[in-house]
Amino acid sequence: MYTRAYMVMKVNKLEDDHNIIFYFFFSMGFAINNSFNWEGIELQPKETLESALSKRFSGRIGTDCIVNIGDVASFECHLMLLQNYSKFFERKTCLEPIVLPEDVISADTFELVYRWMVDVRGDSYKIISRPVLIKVLIAAKFLEIPGKRESTLPLVYGLFTKLDST
Repeated sequence: MYTRAYMVMKVNKLEDDHNIIFYFFFSMGFAINNSFNWEGIELQPKETLESALSKRFSGRIGTDCIVNIGDVASFECHLMLLQNYSKFFERKTCLEPIVLPEDVISADTFELVYRWMVDVRGDSYKIISRPVLIKVLIAAKFLEIPGKRESTLPLVYGLFTKLDST
């Protein structure tokens, strides 16, 4: 059971809190009989979701998955990004690091494939150079990346065109 003094103290505290809140809103231009002019407010433009996600993915900010290439290398990645492009990763969770066999996919090749996934320019196949093309195609097959072969077709065509011309 509360005493009268305690109850008066609680009421006074509520009134003080109310006055603080009222003063806060009053200092921002709100008053009881004064409506706020929302037309005069200029907000900073919001960053697009594509831009924000691209920064997080390319900067590897807030990664939630570790991919190991054998015992050779370790990569901090975004599982959502990996799962978006790879049927192999769709079946994975990142409760423990995911280990990829180094005899199938090298660390350099995985780095290229991950950069390809992150790239938003639309010409991401240009990241892949001719010397590593076959390694990337083998990695794409292992990781079950359906669009990878199609996106590298210009490189394959260029490679065979160059071979034919020699």
